[in-house]
Amino acid sequence: EEKNMNYEALKERIWNSDFNKTNYEVSLDVTYLKEDLIRWSLSTNDKASNLAKKLSLELSFKEVLERIVPKFQRDNDKWSKEMQIKFVENIILGVNTTIILGTLSNEKSECVLIDGLQRVSAIFSFMNKEFKVFEGFEYNEDFENKISTFIHNLKLKIFNFKNEKDMVNFYINMNENITHSKEDIQKAKDYLNKLDNVVEYNIRDL
Repeated sequence: EEKNMNYEALKERIWNSDFNKTNYEVSLDVTYLKEDLIRWSLSTNDKASNLAKKLSLELSFKEVLERIVPKFQRDNDKWSKEMQIKFVENIILGVNTTIILGTLSNEKSECVLIDGLQRVSAIFSFMNKEFKVFEGFEYNEDFENKISTFIHNLKLKIFNFKNEKDMVNFYINMNENITHSKEDIQKAKDYLNKLDNVVEYNIRDL
């Protein structure tokens, strides 16, 4: 009986897990990754305009990351250049990867990047001509026209959270004792503690 009770409790925990929250999933095109991430960071009203395309031309890759990365995220310097190159090569060869965004709105808008910063940074670095792949191929117009059109293995999931505490806890639960260092997780926990003392806040500015 006790075993059954424990299993029931575990099943309840699984059903209520944030990881099983209803989410929106869409495929991304590598060529338009920069523009797409900007678009998801905009409000619903902004998305109705051509603002995302305009901003993608105006903003650098670094500025796009500053726009979509929340303050509780770890830094994007955790991967070596060799790791970045290998990841981009794997993406080109067909490896699937999922980037996770989170939003506090009731719409699929005004999103921030919860999971996938190192991967997005690697792709941006390649598109910014910071390294070549397969011992010689760089991202240029030829690569974009002849190769990028074959890369459709980027997935994006958007989770809606009722408040920012839930969002930060989701981030911590996803990464603690797995991929992030104790310092990375402590940064998120310190941010979470700040929320207890803040009435009004903005997830990009706190």
